[in-house]
Amino acid sequence: MGLRSLPEASSELRDIAARPYFRSLASDDLTAIVSADRPNAPNLFAADLFFPVMVIKKRPLERNIAKMATWCRNQGVLLAPHAKTTMAPQIVALQLAAGAWGISVATISQARVFKQFGVGHILLANELVDRAAIDWLRRERQQDSSFDFLCYVDSKDGVQLLSEGMGETSARRLSVLVEMGVAHGRAGCRTPAQVLDIARAVAATPNLELRGIAGYEGAVTHEVSPEGLAAVRRYCRLLREATDRVQSAGLFPRDAGLRIISLGGSAFFDVVVSSLAEWAAAAGLTVILRSGAYVSHDVGIYRALSPFGGRISEVEPFEPALELWGDVLSRPEANLAIVGVGRRDTSWDEGYPVPTLVRHRGDPLPSGLVGWVVSKLNDQHAFLYASAAGPSGGLEIGDKVGFGISHPCTAFDRWQLMPMVDDGYGVVDLVRTFF
Repeated sequence: MGLRSLPEASSELRDIAARPYFRSLASDDLTAIVSADRPNAPNLFAADLFFPVMVIKKRPLERNIAKMATWCRNQGVLLAPHAKTTMAPQIVALQLAAGAWGISVATISQARVFKQFGVGHILLANELVDRAAIDWLRRERQQDSSFDFLCYVDSKDGVQLLSEGMGETSARRLSVLVEMGVAHGRAGCRTPAQVLDIARAVAATPNLELRGIAGYEGAVTHEVSPEGLAAVRRYCRLLREATDRVQSAGLFPRDAGLRIISLGGSAFFDVVVSSLAEWAAAAGLTVILRSGAYVSHDVGIYRALSPFGGRISEVEPFEPALELWGDVLSRPEANLAIVGVGRRDTSWDEGYPVPTLVRHRGDPLPSGLVGWVVSKLNDQHAFLYASAAGPSGGLEIGDKVGFGISHPCTAFDRWQLMPMVDDGYGVVDLVRTFF
């Protein structure tokens, strides 16, 4: 099953879907909502859908994908977007069509999903030590000689486990990157000397192939202050030093494919490129960014951190492409509205959803909503209070409130099926996720 265009992938995924289990579908028949032979897309608020529902806005999504792809091409770096953000083959198909080299994943189960849909370059941005996972990888590589898979190592034990799992008869060496982390952070070597030591262990292992060095600058800081940016640059210099040591020791195989240095979340990819791209090109290395959250952006953490529109002023900001909609269930107090969305429906680890729109009963389209803030979330309820400077009215029972979200990585995973809407809130597609 190969990745094709968005409409083709969508049609195929509808056939796969176990229809009764998608919680926003009031009808078991997906084609009743979206069908190629319907001249007009059904309106979100008139379609056969249960609320709450998380929607993807088509135009911002496509603009974000194109914007990031264009910037990477102009900078001479490759992009392997982190697919754990969406776990949606239909969206990954758009990213690949825009020029992404491949994708990044965090777990072998995520890799399996996208391998099933035909993705040929998969970077597991994590260590691989589980025997069942290594067994799956070995079988897939034996069956598909074109499958390009890379993963991390940061210890001699990890090198040994991978080597034993791949087996002595492996026809192709498994490509690995040595990971360098930060003190008190997650995985990864802590010093360039440790990176060199692990690289030597990889080079001495006949069924593994050293392809490069990797890290994650987002583990350094969440601050875009001068001090925070300086800390990210120092971390990039450490990875550069580690890579120089590995290069000088002659540990990269001469017949290897791309020699890689990989970093880049969605907050500091500009610092990564300015710190490493020119040096990497001169050293015969390729920078691969792994940004993921840019694809849908948000109105919270990434709006504050993203380089576009701020540190990179010549590029317009990414646009939020996710909206959560729910009904006003109750107005128990003058300045309080209870809306039927909660922690089961949205991200809240990096900030509560932000009410920005209201669709009053009988209105064809939403209008702007100001003066309300979410003060608390229960599992299925949002507590909206009128702010001190805002109105205490404007919301009635049965109105629908639209929210922007913060942190898309923990928003997509609440939904197995998400309507995609056009600028007029016509439902033009249904996007299947695989969390």
